[in-house]
Amino acid sequence: MDNGGRTASAKTIGSLIMHRYDGVKEGPKANDIIQIMRMEHGCEISKSLAWDAREYAINLVRGIPEQSFGKIPKYLHMPRPILTNGF
Repeated sequence: MDNGGRTASAKTIGSLIMHRYDGVKEGPKANDIIQIMRMEHGCEISKSLAWDAREYAINLVRGIPEQSFGKIPKYLHMPRPILTNGF
């Protein structure tokens, strides 16, 4: 199949496969993504593009750890409830 020398970006592929990472511990590996793209979308991609798409999809679904840790200081300044009744 001739695709005119074009290939999808990691973001595009990641968006197509991100549902496969939702609610699972692990999702498709790079070789699985290559197979998915070949069978479902009829295009060939490299292993490095598949890996980048995998990383992008995981970050979309689970979030980027650095961004989550950046939110911690906001919560440190929140007032703490005072417990009564001997606690």
